[in-house]
Amino acid sequence: MLERAVSLDSKRASAWHDLGIVRANSGDLVAGEVALRKARELAAKDPRPRVALAALLVKTRRFTEAQSEYRALLELELPEKTRSAILRALELLASEG
Repeated sequence: MLERAVSLDSKRASAWHDLGIVRANSGDLVAGEVALRKARELAAKDPRPRVALAALLVKTRRFTEAQSEYRALLELELPEKTRSAILRALELLASEG
């Protein structure tokens, strides 16, 4: 269903985001990452693709890349609760060293 949505409207960031989540959760981390990167590209000011991509990068132990995504998120307008969670994630990643 989501594959069809992105094939019909390849500029729909929300469909790419959801497809990335579904693919990653089904175990296809590479395809999930590709879809999330596409969503991020299409909706640069939407924090959701970056948050999901950062989480996937942490899951695959690519901590430096995850830190970059989290730092980029801090450049966006975010609710304070989200900003605090991102700062905490950065602290935890720093401790992973």
